[in-house]
Amino acid sequence: MYQRLAFIQMIILLLLTDQALASRLEAAAKNAQSSIIAIAQITSSIGIALGGILMSVGWSSAGRTILGGGVIGVFASFGGPALIDFVREIF
Repeated sequence: MYQRLAFIQMIILLLLTDQALASRLEAAAKNAQSSIIAIAQITSSIGIALGGILMSVGWSSAGRTILGGGVIGVFASFGGPALIDFVREIF
């Protein structure tokens, strides 16, 4: 009888704490996503600046490559979340 009662208490405790843990996990995932997006936006802007500096110094091929990567990064890091929000609004 005691084992059955302990098992039922454990199941009830698990069900009650599951929602609290899920909300904490969702908040942690949103925080991590916003941190990653901020890092991507910063590094892509640095790539554009570094590419421009290298092109002006005379390393045009390396500067052009880094500048192109920075531009692609800007489109991905700024446009990606905006596009996802736009699609969420539609559906």
